[in-house]
Amino acid sequence: MLSSGPIAAPSDTALWTRRTVIALLALLAFRLIALYATGLELFYDEAQYWAWSRHLDFGYFSKPGMVAWLIAGTTAVCGDGAACVRLSAPLVHALTAFAVFALGARLYDARVGFWSALGYALMPAVSLSSLLITTDVPLLLFWTLGLLAGHRLIAAPSAGTAVAYGLAVALGLNAKYAMAYLPLLSFLYVLVDARRRAVLASPWPWIAVVIGVLGFVPNLVWNASHGFVTFDHTGGNTGLAEASLHAGKALEFLGSQFGIAGPVILVVAAIMLTGRLQSARPDADRYLLWHSVPVIATVAANAVFGKMNANWAATAYPGLLVAATAALVDGGWRRTLRLSLGIGLVAALAIGAGTPAFHFVDPPKFIAQARKMVHWQSFGDTLAEAAGDTDLDTIVMVGRELSAQGVYLLSGRGFTVRSYTPVGQAPDDHFQMTMPWRPGDAAPVLLVTAGDIADLDLGGYQVRKLADLPARLHFAAAGTVPLYRLDPRPSATAEPPAQ
Repeated sequence: MLSSGPIAAPSDTALWTRRTVIALLALLAFRLIALYATGLELFYDEAQYWAWSRHLDFGYFSKPGMVAWLIAGTTAVCGDGAACVRLSAPLVHALTAFAVFALGARLYDARVGFWSALGYALMPAVSLSSLLITTDVPLLLFWTLGLLAGHRLIAAPSAGTAVAYGLAVALGLNAKYAMAYLPLLSFLYVLVDARRRAVLASPWPWIAVVIGVLGFVPNLVWNASHGFVTFDHTGGNTGLAEASLHAGKALEFLGSQFGIAGPVILVVAAIMLTGRLQSARPDADRYLLWHSVPVIATVAANAVFGKMNANWAATAYPGLLVAATAALVDGGWRRTLRLSLGIGLVAALAIGAGTPAFHFVDPPKFIAQARKMVHWQSFGDTLAEAAGDTDLDTIVMVGRELSAQGVYLLSGRGFTVRSYTPVGQAPDDHFQMTMPWRPGDAAPVLLVTAGDIADLDLGGYQVRKLADLPARLHFAAAGTVPLYRLDPRPSATAEPPAQ
């Protein structure tokens, strides 16, 4: 990393704002084209979120309601195709990038805001996330707005800043529970410094917290009426209930973060933590790093004892990126900033221009998740045709992946999809909770499973394989998926079912 003088002289806010808007609109246009051209069909999480959007509520089995609300909005405009299901992703990420600009402009200047917005929009994870619809998409927007409102609230508490911060927290919590990190980190940030601690004597920070909690109450009420299922699921996802030591997992997680943000920003942030690099406004650096680094550290620590996913620390990156960008801009690290943006641009072009190829070729094996997002539409057509040749209209799917894809792909075709649920077992997913089919339920029905049918409790039914459906799905090693018919067993002494 070589210093080579200031990147550009600071100019007026209007100029940098225009540049930001133009750059983000150009990137948005590219991503909208890529979204409609992609060869990746819905991942089963996305299909599940689409199913949620058919029945709007304040909560669902594994997440709050925001992602379903977004999908309901876009599909109401342009239909239920994969591109329309995902449409809010590039739109919301563009808004988040502009919020990053506003954050950088407030804490530093508009020049830093411009480079930060561009850096966020070109982060490899954002380029990928812009072509998918996930709960992180709205979460990152409200987190960034919360960072912006929180800085104003601490500097000058008022009714306006309290409402802005409280709404950001409330909406973020309705996107994903990880939003809870923000008010906790803000409180600790204020508490550790006597100069800032005086803000706690003002009523406005506390009013902001009340607003955030009140906005979350509908989800709490929903959970209370459903046995707090989302809280149980979220707690189970951490893996801490069955904790064991996995020291290497922390390193694996930290390594994965280079793919999230790109390598340069993380290296710059690490140098900032040593005190050897900072921007011209160290107080702003501290505010952003305080609201970023603990998130990464918490998830890394969880990885040691429980589970981890690379995206669990996603909320760290809006603030981390702005702080690192400011340090590069103020320090004149022109080549380093260009390197970071160049890596992001190459990733954005490769992802956006590369995924249409999956219409014609399968994703390579090292992109395991992408291999789960192809050939579903053709399988849905094949299944619907085979099921239509029977006299049955109920199809039982085994597992969340098949249940989610079945609900989406068979929608409007005259079939009822149910989810196989073992007797006496609490639901493992949304489909087992809302549309279960348990051994002992009415038959005849059709059944589709990716596993061994002998593992299912079907002793009370006559089981007959109707067909091996051609399928190029990732789990169909033999190139087929079996379709079974279940009929009531006529008597307890009948022969065992043929399998």
